[in-house]
Amino acid sequence: MRKYTKGDVLPPVRPSDNRQRFYSRFLTSSYLRHNILLLATNIMAGAFSYLLHPFLGRMMGVSEYGQVAALIALSLVLATPAQIIATIAAKYASSLSMNEDFARLNDFIRRLTAILLTAGVCISVAFIALSGYEAFFFHLTSQQGVILLDLTFIVSLGTPLNVGTLQGLQRFRWFAAILFLPTFLRLVFCIGFVLLGLGVNGAILGIVVSSLLTYLVSFQPLRRVLRGPRTPFGSLRSLWSYSLLATTAAAAIVLLYSIDTVLARHYLSAQEAGLYAALATIGKTVVLITGSVTTVMFPRIAALYERRQPYMSVVVQAVAGVLLLSAAVEVAFYLFPSLVTKLLFGQTFIAIAGLLVPYGMAMLLLAVGSVLIYYFLAVGKSSFVPIIFLSCTLEISLIVWHHAGLAQLVQAVLITNLVLVLALLITFILNTRRTTLTYHREERG
Repeated sequence: MRKYTKGDVLPPVRPSDNRQRFYSRFLTSSYLRHNILLLATNIMAGAFSYLLHPFLGRMMGVSEYGQVAALIALSLVLATPAQIIATIAAKYASSLSMNEDFARLNDFIRRLTAILLTAGVCISVAFIALSGYEAFFFHLTSQQGVILLDLTFIVSLGTPLNVGTLQGLQRFRWFAAILFLPTFLRLVFCIGFVLLGLGVNGAILGIVVSSLLTYLVSFQPLRRVLRGPRTPFGSLRSLWSYSLLATTAAAAIVLLYSIDTVLARHYLSAQEAGLYAALATIGKTVVLITGSVTTVMFPRIAALYERRQPYMSVVVQAVAGVLLLSAAVEVAFYLFPSLVTKLLFGQTFIAIAGLLVPYGMAMLLLAVGSVLIYYFLAVGKSSFVPIIFLSCTLEISLIVWHHAGLAQLVQAVLITNLVLVLALLITFILNTRRTTLTYHREERG
């Protein structure tokens, strides 16, 4: 290979060379690897969660399986608070780790663990005290299964603290393992205990054991931080204010994600409401498949913002990743709408096939909007809050105004999410410019 010295004329760089370097960097980047890892984990975890139900249904019969399914639904009561805790933990873990302030992170984890375990015990005791009413409401033959399930609430708030910390530390291999572990353990233990003849109580005991084991395992990747030096984190006042911001974002996303299905049940006939529920279930695959992108993006943005480094490229990559994954699902909806509908819900629901593309496009916009919302959360800005509340109001108003059929509801969701994304994009650009100007002033000063 020829060595060039000073004064030599270098050969021109061909555009193809630049493209090859770009693709090489992209394909070998940790960002891509982490997204692929989490996407695969989400798919596997979803598959194991889904398989649990047909296995139990076949083994237990309709009556007993119905009781277990109701109790599993009850266990999801704290799903939204858990997501909020994970987001808060990811934000603070990312900021502290970027400053290599692991001693304060140690105190942060320990203090919040004490608070959340205490809250979990109180919630568990409250649910156990109401177990008789729970059994009556769900028409359960045994109160023991309810009491067993209520024990999972002890660790239901502590586990997302550890998971969110792993996300903030960008330890995505462990993060993926902890996400997958409970679905695998639940399948193994539930089936094992039912095979031993423990029935409904055995299935619930499997859920309890898998939850407790997952919580214990989640401390393993954090042991170096927790065994290291400990410095007081300081006041938790900023954490509580950020918690309010994270709660607002989570509540708004849930509303935007589900309000159309709720209103469909109110305004449409029972037949049409059932069709719309199936349409929403299929269409929301577009959002679910992009979850790994925001998971990887969030701690990176928080870290770069803490260092006062440019982060625009990370947001652009995240939006591009969401568009790529969503577009792949949209292509399937466009090319094979009837096949997709028949495979998932059967011939009875074939009437919704023609609406898969517009509803999928609405969900694509919501996925892009979620990326921008999590960007604002990562940098601790609340400027997105009025936008999402106005978007929720717009969607409700449009559906209340026009709800003659499925197509009008889909149109309302599409318009709302388009307005949401445009407003968030404008706010994002303005916020980025203000941040850049602030950095320049500080450098000059």
